[in-house]
Amino acid sequence: MNRLLTRGLLTRSLIQPLRPGLQRQLASPVHNVQRINIVRRSSEEATEPEGGSIQKVILGGIFGCVFIAYLISICSQLPDDPERMTVEKQKRMTQKELEEWDKAQRAKQWYEAIGDMFPSGWRWKQALETVMAESMNMESWFGLKLGLDYYLSSTEPEWKIALPPPLEPPYPQTRFTISMEILGLLFESNFDPVRGWAFKPRPGAEYFMSKVGFPNSELVFFTEASGQDILPIIDRFAKKLQRHFKTEQPPMALWQLYRNSCRYDDGNYKKDIDVLGRDPKTTIHIDISDVAFLEKHKDNVILVASAKEARESGHDMTLFDLADLLDDIIKDRDIYDVREKISELRKRGKEGQYLPDIFREIQAENEFKESELQAKQAEINSLNPSMAKRNKFKLF
Repeated sequence: MNRLLTRGLLTRSLIQPLRPGLQRQLASPVHNVQRINIVRRSSEEATEPEGGSIQKVILGGIFGCVFIAYLISICSQLPDDPERMTVEKQKRMTQKELEEWDKAQRAKQWYEAIGDMFPSGWRWKQALETVMAESMNMESWFGLKLGLDYYLSSTEPEWKIALPPPLEPPYPQTRFTISMEILGLLFESNFDPVRGWAFKPRPGAEYFMSKVGFPNSELVFFTEASGQDILPIIDRFAKKLQRHFKTEQPPMALWQLYRNSCRYDDGNYKKDIDVLGRDPKTTIHIDISDVAFLEKHKDNVILVASAKEARESGHDMTLFDLADLLDDIIKDRDIYDVREKISELRKRGKEGQYLPDIFREIQAENEFKESELQAKQAEINSLNPSMAKRNKFKLF
């Protein structure tokens, strides 16, 4: 073995001379072990953070959090951009002005379109001045409370009372106020890979409006969608109703409320019927989701199957049944508190059953009893013709 090692070392020395470091390592293996231990200790010491480094990290984190908090406060105080196009501006513009505006937008380069998305300099300056004016006030947390107040206010409806006072004579006087979600309830959506999302009225939409639309009730479209997204759909539907009923004033919603009238809570936009400013005893809200309203208003809510759910179960008769239910409530002069009527209907159905389905079953049961009564009366009349003559002329 020693002979083989010697031969290998001699052969290597002939090809390439040994380096001095390698000669020392081969000569002293104890030195190699000490060198490895020194390197290991130095690497362990290098991985241990110093006390000053930890303090720098903590201070940097605090500074970053404060900076982000002030940035949020500044963004919350940005004034409105007067040049921004809104739905209200579009309504005031003529068709020619809209075409010119659309043409100007299409003529912009991509970088110009992206630049329009960012606030201009004067808006940043005004927002910074607002925050700096509050930075010396301890009650506003040196300006940081502005951002927190803006966040909390963004979860509340924009108005405490969103609707104007009820109409007075000579306008038609309605007894009930009915608010309803329209996406998934009055309109069903369909996605096309080429055209994108498309919305069309559900089966029975015209029948529903003829029974519930103004002046039969004070109907309110109350949706969690934004106005700019839903207004084109509502406008097309109004034109369709105009062609269908061929009257100067077709039955339609009297008011429209959007996302800014909803309350943001627990990750959902919820309808608060208090913003309607109407008596809860005569207010009904219709929706398709049990998380779309506040718990305290559950006795005012009628839940129905969505368009997708009804389509999967077979024929979609939801709006027909819902219209008949609401028409029965509207015409019933004995109803003092609509919440009692809704609770009574719920008790007559199964748990989790939709109210229109319960009402349809009650109607079918009443019609069956009436047909049985008429059949018995016809049988009695056939046995006693004189009694039939008296019943005909109501002579008793």
